[in-house]
Amino acid sequence: MTKKNDVCQSVVNGSELIWDSWLSSFQNLQGLQNEIEEKSLQVFEQQKELLNSTRNALNDLEEKSKKLSNEFKGNFAATEQSAPIMNWVNMIEEATKNAQTSIWNPVHTMTDLFSKSQEQFEQITKEAVKQQQKGRTEALEKIEEIVEQMKQRQKEIVPTA
Repeated sequence: MTKKNDVCQSVVNGSELIWDSWLSSFQNLQGLQNEIEEKSLQVFEQQKELLNSTRNALNDLEEKSKKLSNEFKGNFAATEQSAPIMNWVNMIEEATKNAQTSIWNPVHTMTDLFSKSQEQFEQITKEAVKQQQKGRTEALEKIEEIVEQMKQRQKEIVPTA
């Protein structure tokens, strides 16, 4: 009779091991999905850093360009020049201002547009990740319940005593 009980107990233990392995697989899958989501969200931070460094570099270039233009104007104005040459310098200065405006305004507009788009995409992605995590958590809770129920049913079906 103890041999039969030992066999029954082995069946119960074996089936519990199978159910636990099955549950563990779901938990591992959920952990992997969480890691992938975390890495995806980290990409947004890296994009922000890249965008900020690009914006800073562009601002530095713009400032240096303006500084060089002002230095040129200051150096040229420091020397005595005739009226036609000063008119020519004023025309060059006006053309330089227009060129700088036509160059830097679109650049700033594009970086602002990219920043806003990136922020919106990040918010959408975060919300999607949140919903996925909620759904996975609920599914895992249900699977855990089912596994427990199956273990209990197995114990009821296979007598241990």
